[in-house]
Amino acid sequence: MTDSRLKAGLFCLTSILCQPLYGETIRLTDPVWKEVPGTNQETDDEDFNGAVHIEMSGLTRRGEILEFDVAAPDNSYSRMEVDCAQRRFRTIRMGDFPSQHSIQFVRTEERWKRLDGPNGNATVKRIVSFICRR
Repeated sequence: MTDSRLKAGLFCLTSILCQPLYGETIRLTDPVWKEVPGTNQETDDEDFNGAVHIEMSGLTRRGEILEFDVAAPDNSYSRMEVDCAQRRFRTIRMGDFPSQHSIQFVRTEERWKRLDGPNGNATVKRIVSFICRR
């Protein structure tokens, strides 16, 4: 194999491997974002640093389980499920916003986490408190 063909092959492989692996894209229609109270302040929370927003028009409820979209200050996206009765949560999608009305994401297989204990950081507790009052 010649040097130029090897370089071209490595460039193609690097280009493919360095792309984000998003499985799906959805388009938001008339989103209604609400800021979660208490999230737009300085915290020691490594996951969030700034205002977190929840999209209210897409919120769904199945008994005590609420499902909703979350926008973090770093332009990342997640879809969460919260069990208000048992005070537990999980993330079922993760991704980002390539544009104002578009979300790219992958589905996750995250297990339920208890809000009490090491999994429930301050921002997640604020999100759960805010959403469970709805």
